[in-house]
Amino acid sequence: MGDLFFEVKHGAKVSDYTRELDIKNSEGRVRYSVGDTQYLRTYFGSYPDKTMVYRFESTTDTDYSITYKSPHTKSKETFSNATYSFQGFVADNGMQFETSMKFETDGVLKYKDGEIFISGAKHITISHVAATDYKATYPIYNSNDYIAENKKVLQHIEVKSYEELRATHREDYHNLFDRVTFDLGENKKDSLATDKRLIEYAAGKADAGLEELYFQYSRYLMIVLENTGIYQVMEQIKLGGHLKMVVFMKKILLTGAILQGNLEGGMLLSLGI
Repeated sequence: MGDLFFEVKHGAKVSDYTRELDIKNSEGRVRYSVGDTQYLRTYFGSYPDKTMVYRFESTTDTDYSITYKSPHTKSKETFSNATYSFQGFVADNGMQFETSMKFETDGVLKYKDGEIFISGAKHITISHVAATDYKATYPIYNSNDYIAENKKVLQHIEVKSYEELRATHREDYHNLFDRVTFDLGENKKDSLATDKRLIEYAAGKADAGLEELYFQYSRYLMIVLENTGIYQVMEQIKLGGHLKMVVFMKKILLTGAILQGNLEGGMLLSLGI
């Protein structure tokens, strides 16, 4: 539907930058420092609450400017009750959509000419919902009331704090992800950055822990895709030509998915979850 752009009003010299995907909790995080100030960003998509959540934190007051840009035709753009909304349609097929973002912050929130300004904030929580008029009902496929759908979700999460949204998301995800444990007995390199592990693995160095990681990464991807309503997935992951993990799923059910990993060298992993 579009892109959200953040400009953080701090110095340009960044240190201690790390970016991670926490597949045990289905969360993305970014950490870095500017001078003595530490910054943390946390992202996740909550399937039960039908919401994407973006959390920005800093140890000192920070100013932000935020803009939303869409390649599609704009019908309406509003900001009310700390909620930004963009309505538009796709030019080639006329599909209508709305994307809305609810802001919660300890800073001062202002809006002007399509740009959101937040000043003096140590935390910002953005709850992002989106919907289209598409509905899989023959012969009319554009009967979904997408505006009412977004309104209902926003009303549902209105009373929920960031901590509550996160707890609901984790409980739902853990119910699926925690069903399987996989241990190849070697995790000495877990403290090493993944990009460096990949380089070493491609050079022929053994890393059973990396194979465990990509096994679980495949499960993470299948859980996420199932929650989007995609019922059939074929995925192949290559690590420098040495590790190939092929995952096939035929309509994921909560107790019936099949996961297979094919590791070069003849090892085959097959597991029902």
